[in-house]
Amino acid sequence: MTQNTLIVDYDCSNVFVSHEPDELNLQGLQAWVDQYADTQVSHLFLNPNAQRTDYDSNVWESMWRQDDPQRLSRASDGARKWANHLRLLYERGLDPYAVWIDRCHQKGISPWLSMRMNEVHDTDNPDSPLLSTFWRKHPEYRRVPGSPRGYEDQQLDFAHEPVRRYALALLDEFMHRYDADGVSLDWMRFPYNIRPGHEQAGRLILNEFMTTVRTMARKRSQDRGRELKIAARVPADPQLARGFGLDGIEWVRRGLVDILIVTPFWGSANFDLPMELWREMLGKDADRIKLVGGTEVLAAAWAFPHAKRSHCDIEALRGLAAGILHRGADQVYLFNFYDRLHCFYTDEEYGRMLREVGDLQTVLDKPRRHIVTYIDALPPGVPCGYLLPHQLTYPNPAQFRIYTGPKPAGGRVTLRVGLEGDNDDLAHATLAARCNCEPCAALPDITSTLPPHTNRYLEYDIPLRVMQEGYNLAELFTKKEASARIVWVELRIDPTYEVAK
Repeated sequence: MTQNTLIVDYDCSNVFVSHEPDELNLQGLQAWVDQYADTQVSHLFLNPNAQRTDYDSNVWESMWRQDDPQRLSRASDGARKWANHLRLLYERGLDPYAVWIDRCHQKGISPWLSMRMNEVHDTDNPDSPLLSTFWRKHPEYRRVPGSPRGYEDQQLDFAHEPVRRYALALLDEFMHRYDADGVSLDWMRFPYNIRPGHEQAGRLILNEFMTTVRTMARKRSQDRGRELKIAARVPADPQLARGFGLDGIEWVRRGLVDILIVTPFWGSANFDLPMELWREMLGKDADRIKLVGGTEVLAAAWAFPHAKRSHCDIEALRGLAAGILHRGADQVYLFNFYDRLHCFYTDEEYGRMLREVGDLQTVLDKPRRHIVTYIDALPPGVPCGYLLPHQLTYPNPAQFRIYTGPKPAGGRVTLRVGLEGDNDDLAHATLAARCNCEPCAALPDITSTLPPHTNRYLEYDIPLRVMQEGYNLAELFTKKEASARIVWVELRIDPTYEVAK
């Protein structure tokens, strides 16, 4: 029997952009929640803010209330639609978050509010309606004041007391305005919350900030006679998280969070989340919380802007879930997986995702992919460690440690390798492959649905007997005087292969 173990964190601006006015009524808002009922979704995290709120806030500016009336007229079509639809809901007397929270309770889903702690979309456009007056008027509070760099330097620095007070005001409003089961502090939107070089001192400041939030939640719990829980989202690796000043380990030890969510940033899903390392470092304290591993919708082999991106289809999501759950996560967390995002998946695929990727039982019996990606957010001064692209030359092998979860009991396992280059040279390229030091037989090239950057897609058969639980080592070799540029690597496990054959 499967369990409801899936957390969906939803940036609700997508609802306001993708839905039309005739859907923005009580029945339409309720129907949006209903698609998550009777699936593996146990928690729906609703995001009501960027730099502005998606409801009529008393402490922050709302998206549709602009100090410059012409700003929205100069904005993108999506931003105008977003603001106009929020205004329409307000005029109709509907607070979408109150409606959604009530509907979640009716449908047996746990509703939470997720706060983006340091949102900096559109900071390269000073006229954007997304930007708050607070951010505009206080450049001295930014992480690196006066910097021409992008979002990293434009984030607010939480070492400034007014920044912390500003954030606490919205969290307090969340707690008192809505009957949610909990509030999630999304420190991964965005993760650079302390000025460079001051992360050690910043860690202590953020620890005390989290202590204040827990105190607020306990007081609210007493007032309403029902517990208000706290979650936090932090970088995927515990040591790297500390390097950002985000000490999830300490927060758990102090009893400051009920759910700790570890994820990548946004550039790519991470197929190598070290959930067991978190458990080891937490020790007995791990039993006090839910430890959750999460993913983004995108998949890339190296960093933006040079790498093109794919997306996590249903097979990739099964692979992610298999690794996350096998390594000790209590739940799987999905971020930016929107309904109606048909450039990534159909409605049918979206429904399958909600019914499959929250439980090991429902991913291990179906085809899944385990892709070599990269760590997409690093603290200042930590070098990038991309495995791809890799220029393969004789005699040195290209080596890739790929976590695949439980040892496959049957079916077929293949290694897939994407090469980039001139088609004439690629046609004659010959690579040998091994898995766990055992030779793998070459299969015919894959010619449909090539990954990003790939001009030729090779495939190799891996004998089931050589596969191991956990990590498996894939190696690639080229002949003397030959070379190849490897741009994509994955292991695909198909437990249904023998049946289909």
